[in-house]
Amino acid sequence: MYFSKIRRYSWVLLITVMTIACKNDEKKTDYNDLKTVLAVVGEDTVFLGDYKNRVLELKQNKPDLESEATRRKILDEMVDYYLMVMDGRDKKLQEHPYVQFQVRTKEDELYYAHAIRNAIVEPSITEDQIKVRYEQLKEQLDVKHIFIGYDKTFDPSLEMAPNQKKIIRFKLAAKSIADSLLGVLKKEPDKFESFIEQFSDDAATKFFDGTIKGLRRGELPNEVGDALFKLQPDELSQPIDDGNGYHIYKIIQKSNDANVLPYEKAKIAIKEQIAKQILLKPDVQIEKNKKEFIEKRLHDGSYSFNQSNAAAWYSKFKKYDIKKSLFEQLTDDELNTILATSLTDTIKIIDVAFALTGNRFNSRITMEQMESGVRNAIAVRLVSRWAKEQKVKLTDREAHFIKRIEGGLIYNKIQPPTPDFKLIEDTSNVRRYYEVNIKNYKMPDSLDLGMIVMNEEAQIRPIADKIKSSKSFEISFDELRKKNPASAVRSGLRPLKEFGNLSARIQELKEGDISDVFIMNDGKYGIVKIYKRTQPSWYSLDKVFAQVKSDYAVSLIKQTRDKWLLSLREKYTPTVNYHSLKDAFEIKLK
Repeated sequence: MYFSKIRRYSWVLLITVMTIACKNDEKKTDYNDLKTVLAVVGEDTVFLGDYKNRVLELKQNKPDLESEATRRKILDEMVDYYLMVMDGRDKKLQEHPYVQFQVRTKEDELYYAHAIRNAIVEPSITEDQIKVRYEQLKEQLDVKHIFIGYDKTFDPSLEMAPNQKKIIRFKLAAKSIADSLLGVLKKEPDKFESFIEQFSDDAATKFFDGTIKGLRRGELPNEVGDALFKLQPDELSQPIDDGNGYHIYKIIQKSNDANVLPYEKAKIAIKEQIAKQILLKPDVQIEKNKKEFIEKRLHDGSYSFNQSNAAAWYSKFKKYDIKKSLFEQLTDDELNTILATSLTDTIKIIDVAFALTGNRFNSRITMEQMESGVRNAIAVRLVSRWAKEQKVKLTDREAHFIKRIEGGLIYNKIQPPTPDFKLIEDTSNVRRYYEVNIKNYKMPDSLDLGMIVMNEEAQIRPIADKIKSSKSFEISFDELRKKNPASAVRSGLRPLKEFGNLSARIQELKEGDISDVFIMNDGKYGIVKIYKRTQPSWYSLDKVFAQVKSDYAVSLIKQTRDKWLLSLREKYTPTVNYHSLKDAFEIKLK
């Protein structure tokens, strides 16, 4: 995956966004379910929404969710995670400056967003706009989509980011890919599902065939809603740019849903949704009002930039390694250097350290950029404080998000117990481990096979019939080899793994066996005969000693970790509701 920071518009993340005004929205809010409690670990609660989002993270492992054991295992692993977080809380890791900084920053951002919506955007929304959106919410689509993402921070003039090995896809490349895919799909529409699997960067829907159900007109920006709702079932959209990538939509079904809440009950949530969409593409007046609002907060807060401290520190900044976090390079006194003040807040080096180093192109900022960044940082803090004074409350979901952010930061600071690695240096221990786990050091099977390959099924069926009637693979093989050597191939003795896509077909065949006709991954048709198959054998310890030693070390780490987790379970006695998984979970993975 190219993109670690892809953030989609709210209308893209419909699998996780709340459907406004709908009575029957349970099918779309499961990923945000903060009601169904699956486990309680100290001060942390695991909700059904957390569980489902964790499954999406595990999608590439394709867990068998029909298995009760698999469902329990996933929940147990989540409980283990929160046990470690709880242990970290007891060790006061949440008081680490970096953890506090990140948590406060995220919290301030949420309050800031509420303040801008409440003070600037929502007053501009008319009753007529809300009524139009209310009616639009009744129109809905089921769609499939392909998402081709790009990195919007990437400089298109560069082919590769400095000091990075991976080529980063930028906007022009993403547009080119999307246009090419659409061109193929117009001629061969049946390829849409396979293109989702091959090309889509949207992890949230890729493993559900790219499907988004119940997409409502009122949840989309007007230009997008107008474009999609003009289409009929099976029609394709043009590539739509959302600022992070291009979407190609295929309409599956159109319908009208009258099952919505009464207008008076729905209007507050609808107004908030309209405000969020306006902020995605604010007009000139909104930007002007927003700037004036922020300037007033700075003025009323007596904002002051400490030019001397900033200049003195900036002169030292040049010696730091910008590839590393400043938290690793500065003393506590340096981190607490004050860069700006207001009546209620201060901005220190620690508050901007994360932004000052470790940027993706490892480029140094200028003094002007630093001053601008400090000003923005204190503006967010002052606006956040204003929101709290206005009694703005975070939603349950936002508060839960902050809790999860803190938990993740604590988890990253945890130092789990380590085993006694002196045990690894004792060769007798390594040998015992090898003897117990010798099945893990099996030498690969080797095969010698003959294979007949044809482009068409009609070509290979007569050959298969001839082999069956003559009971001789060799007669047909030799005849074909004289006519076309590429259609009759003898492998020689080679490891099974080298046969790649054939391995599943020949796994159960014994020496002398001839396969039925089968389709290869490239669409051609094949028949194989096994001439020789080596018997299973195992590597001697001296051949795999380094690997066995490494595996033994890993097993010791796991044993130590398991023992530690068991002690945490005894200490914190988590409550786990396995029964809540039984009927509540219906995700199907490919």
